[in-house]
Amino acid sequence: MNIYKELIHNMFDNDLTMVHFEQLKATKDRPNIWCFINQEWASSHGLRPLIKAMNSGKNLNIVIMAHDSYTYTTSASEIDLGAIAMTFPKVYVASVALMANKAQTKAAFDEAVSYKGTSIILAYEFIPESDFDAERQEQLTQAIVNSGQWLLYRNNPELAQKNFNSFKLDSEPPSISIKAYINLKDPFVELLGNDFLDYEHKIKTQQKKVDRRFDKHLALSSIAYINRSKLLQNGRIRRTMFPKK
Repeated sequence: MNIYKELIHNMFDNDLTMVHFEQLKATKDRPNIWCFINQEWASSHGLRPLIKAMNSGKNLNIVIMAHDSYTYTTSASEIDLGAIAMTFPKVYVASVALMANKAQTKAAFDEAVSYKGTSIILAYEFIPESDFDAERQEQLTQAIVNSGQWLLYRNNPELAQKNFNSFKLDSEPPSISIKAYINLKDPFVELLGNDFLDYEHKIKTQQKKVDRRFDKHLALSSIAYINRSKLLQNGRIRRTMFPKK
């Protein structure tokens, strides 16, 4: 069983409803509705169905399973699903990694269930290409979080209604580099022959992206509520995520 499905079954016993994404439109609005989708679904169907769900106002919980990075990739740009979801002021958003931080993951799922509205949880799970033991999976999950490639955070609109900052960055500052994470994931990646210089360039580019993303989320977690509210409402994040061609 998917580790996150197992988590919610253990947390909420039988007091939950699991549905397919295609069933959400016809599903009656009731507590503890859960739907799981993955990056492959997002890649093949696009963002429009997700945006409709986030606009619905229904009391539902959508878990987006990610296996490497939480960016939805098109030929034109990389789009941060979490940043997009946070432009909807009535949507609860969290990014979690169960094998890296169980307490933060459980807190996010509890908050999602308590929230009276739509919740989006970006959930990372390392899927090995070969047979890895659980310790190795946990090590690599912790490494992607420690590198900053995968961020842990929660954005609860209920806090904004009380004039508190709704965003909380749960990740610590990156403690290892992207290169160290990739080398841990694939110890032979540097044996690239003529492709080594291209590899080094890509690593440096990705490191800059990760550093900028962490700084952006750190600023969101510390900025005054009124300023952050304006930032989201004036669409700057949307324009950043959807640059004009």
